[in-house]
Amino acid sequence: TPLVDLANILGKIGSQLAESPIQSVSIECMGDIEDSKPIALSFLIGLIQNMTDTKINFVNASIIAQERGMDFSHTLASESVAFTNLVRTTLITKEEDNITLEGSVFGKQNFRVVNIFGYELDFQPEGNMLFLQNKDVPGVIGKVGMLLSGSSVNIGEYLLSRTTSKERSYSVIKVDEKINEKLFNQLNNIDEILSIKQLSV
Repeated sequence: TPLVDLANILGKIGSQLAESPIQSVSIECMGDIEDSKPIALSFLIGLIQNMTDTKINFVNASIIAQERGMDFSHTLASESVAFTNLVRTTLITKEEDNITLEGSVFGKQNFRVVNIFGYELDFQPEGNMLFLQNKDVPGVIGKVGMLLSGSSVNIGEYLLSRTTSKERSYSVIKVDEKINEKLFNQLNNIDEILSIKQLSV
């Protein structure tokens, strides 16, 4: 089902955002979702498939997660949300990083990520993407855009979200191709950029 497919993509994103071993995985399902288990297992498959040579499936996903030291829980929550359906996933890593992702399915196959680390966004997760957290000051988009275009990297979408405190903002940049290490380091060296990750799904 589309929600199961979305959960798998959220798992792949979470896997690429984690910088240290994952200790806890929780999935909350809200809105018109009747069963959280297949959604949660699909998230686990996306999350751990690249960590092991074993083929992960709905039968062995939770067992392998436990073998890797991950606590795993899933719930149907009655919390009122602004979406027809919402999947909220939270990872806690060994370094106590808290990685929160939220996704929703619009229509039949329109997968959207609607929240990353508490930043409200709305984008279709696909292809090569850069996730940036930066100081919320003027000029960052221009600096990033100039570096990418100077290296002939085409930007498909540039999405920006700010917190209410307006100290930091979070960007998702879709690019047509994976960027090389030299360009990644140049982006990372921009003073205003606090963190940068390159992902693909």
